[in-house]
Amino acid sequence: MLLFRGVRNGRIKTYTDHEHQCNDCKDFDLKVKVFKDYYHFFFLPAFPTGVKTVKIRCNKCGEPYRSDSLQKQYELRTRNPFWLYSWIILVGLLVLGAVVAVQVNDRLNHSYVSSPRPGDVYAVSPRHSLDVFFKVVRVNGDSVMTYGNHYQYLSSTNTLDTADYFSLDRPTLFSKKDLVGMLDSGVITNVSRNYDESSGFNRVK
Repeated sequence: MLLFRGVRNGRIKTYTDHEHQCNDCKDFDLKVKVFKDYYHFFFLPAFPTGVKTVKIRCNKCGEPYRSDSLQKQYELRTRNPFWLYSWIILVGLLVLGAVVAVQVNDRLNHSYVSSPRPGDVYAVSPRHSLDVFFKVVRVNGDSVMTYGNHYQYLSSTNTLDTADYFSLDRPTLFSKKDLVGMLDSGVITNVSRNYDESSGFNRVK
């Protein structure tokens, strides 16, 4: 059975010690390996746990070298590497990426609403309007003429239903100030420009 979470042990540092003599072959060439337990989630290290352990062997003859004081010395000098926090780092990066993406999208939406162009499509929260989408068809000074979509939606969506379209008999006029206010208050949830056919935003009847 695969365990997707638990505690594992990993080597976090390797040293070569030339200051202490092997008790067996008398050579000054010891290999010091420092290990640390860590909690993992889906095999990705999440955070370190427990105490460090140190194993020392002679590089020449392979015999273990036992010295509590030397082991303690290497325990204290070895810091936990960043990869032991990989899961926390990954989650942090994902959260940061999401925050940055939202901020970039917000700035882009404000840019689009402040300077509307024919073809822009405003997604509106279903709580505020029967029309979930408005498509800009003409901009004249401060006036922005739009067509609303034909269908009604119970929840927010970023694309038209395959049978939905913008209706020529449902024109709505906005001012640029109105649109900015709707975006700032959360009525307009997204603005689409340079979209492709899969969005359905090119269907007008």
